[in-house]
Amino acid sequence: MNLFKLLVVLSLLSFQTVFASETFDYAGQRSEEVNLEVTKEITLHRVEYVDGTCERQVPYQEEVCGNETRYRQECRDVPGHNNCYNQSRQVCEYVTNYRQSCTTGPSRETCRNVTRYRENCTTGPSREVCRDEPARRVCRTRNGVERCRDVPGRRHCTTKPGERTCRRVPYQDRVCRTHPGERTCRSVPYQDRECRDVSERVCDWIPTRNVCDSIPYQEWVCRDVTRYRTETYACKKPINVPYQAEKKFIRNVSFKFTDEAQVGNAKFNLSLNADSSLVVQIINNDKEISYIQSKKKTQLVSDTDEENIVNTVYKINFGHLETFLAPLRTELKSLWMNKAGKFVLKTSGSEALKEASITIDVVKRKNGKRHFNKAFKLSEFTTADSKLSIDLSKHGFSRLKGSFGKAVKLKTQIKISIEAPKHLVDPITQSLFVTKDFKLKVYKNK
Repeated sequence: MNLFKLLVVLSLLSFQTVFASETFDYAGQRSEEVNLEVTKEITLHRVEYVDGTCERQVPYQEEVCGNETRYRQECRDVPGHNNCYNQSRQVCEYVTNYRQSCTTGPSRETCRNVTRYRENCTTGPSREVCRDEPARRVCRTRNGVERCRDVPGRRHCTTKPGERTCRRVPYQDRVCRTHPGERTCRSVPYQDRECRDVSERVCDWIPTRNVCDSIPYQEWVCRDVTRYRTETYACKKPINVPYQAEKKFIRNVSFKFTDEAQVGNAKFNLSLNADSSLVVQIINNDKEISYIQSKKKTQLVSDTDEENIVNTVYKINFGHLETFLAPLRTELKSLWMNKAGKFVLKTSGSEALKEASITIDVVKRKNGKRHFNKAFKLSEFTTADSKLSIDLSKHGFSRLKGSFGKAVKLKTQIKISIEAPKHLVDPITQSLFVTKDFKLKVYKNK
């Protein structure tokens, strides 16, 4: 008999630890439907009433006596008197003081020629690299039965940029230094008003007045007070009685696929865990070529003592990684600016920058202070012949000023950045921004 009970318990435990699962591969289909179901033994409760004893509060009146504090008014005459105190007043007078007045004579400038170098770079032709994906056999297992189908092979091609070659080119630069003029100072008299506080004794006459005070006293007072006593009586009390029942947990899962670039190659594992919640694992088999976005919507259809039904819809999008990172491959060739904030950037092509953010950071090389920093969209620029033009003075750029109208040296950094797609299954490991620094000498109009 004991052996029979042990076998029953073991069978129940094994029943409770078996959970539904299913696996399938994406091979270009537009949708996929998966239904998972598991039956579990759960504990429910029902309400039963038993005989018991209840309590209730019964009011009654009781006389309570004690001392209470009362107040009466008592008045007296206060004779008139002087109220004296010290009062400050301000006394001011004019005095002669002296201040330093300084002037600076004209400055002078010395100049010399310095040989500098700039980097001249060229980019070779790009090349196309392709790889063939062989045909493969795709299998999925459902309820222990394996079904297979053949998926035809396909070809993936990527464009690799040409080799970049740079060399240093010398040029002459004129460096000038300004020497300040001689500083001369002298003492100049001026009139100043000085004030100080003087204390004096002041008295005010306070006439005779009547002053009244509230005097407390005790008075014996009796009054009726409501009290409560506890009485018991026979009653029916509700209790929760547990019992075991079987309940079905059904998870209906729909997948809607979008793959415009036809780069999708993924495996989907679905299962129900111990608390009957749905677990979906998405494995990207081509992380170097594509990224996966997943967005789900869950709806509770039914939740009774007999069954729990939940419908879940997954929207899956396969994105082409090369197309997404294309803005970061745009070559920034040259930059021109002037003191007023006119800005012209020459690129290898602006079409790929539509979804990118272009940040312009301007720093004065003389003192390292940041003069301007702001992010722009491509739509804010004027585009022509692969050139991006904009007037930064309309976006907070202050006119630059050089000594005696000379050129101002700047370091301008251009940052091209893109935002990561939302609802990613796996994060994108590649950097989402590139920068390039330009060292410039800007003038009034050239």
